[in-house]
Amino acid sequence: MINIGDLLGAYSKIKNPLDDKRVIVDIIEKNFNLKIEENQVFFRKNLLILKVNSVQKNYLHIRRDVLLKAVKESVPDRFINNINF
Repeated sequence: MINIGDLLGAYSKIKNPLDDKRVIVDIIEKNFNLKIEENQVFFRKNLLILKVNSVQKNYLHIRRDVLLKAVKESVPDRFINNINF
């Protein structure tokens, strides 16, 4: 007979996406001194989407390589390879 704990055990290994969003927000705040909210950060497949205003978008777009490197180091299990705004 199968124990219900064994069936539900795999669900305990799933990470909360809000944790990854908080990490991204902290990276942007620490490295670029920009304040954004968790609800402005989205993940789609291997893509990081930031819904920010035009001034922040231009600032982050210029520093995209630095941001992408920091994101890859801090959230390696997301396999982020591009950033969209």
